[in-house]
Amino acid sequence: MRQTTIRVSCPLTMPDGDGCEGELEIQYTPGYPGRFYGRGGDPGDPPEPPEIEIVGGTCPHATADLTDAEYERVFETTEHELGEREQDAYDNRSRRGWEED
Repeated sequence: MRQTTIRVSCPLTMPDGDGCEGELEIQYTPGYPGRFYGRGGDPGDPPEPPEIEIVGGTCPHATADLTDAEYERVFETTEHELGEREQDAYDNRSRRGWEED
């Protein structure tokens, strides 16, 4: 599985209730859908969910132990940012195709 490292704006709040203005550096490992059967009828591989790991950042949450809810918010933000990055890359490729005509 290919891991991707991405920087995202921290979606969590500070203890005083204000939003965190720092960034988190996330290592994202995509999931694997699994297979029922392998070659020759061998048992397949079980599915594996995608995972994230905070590997750095500029906010206090980068080194904190996150609750399940906080982890889920960071996970959703990471997947959203990766989707945006992929869409931007697709749009840029499409524009280049039109400009070459």
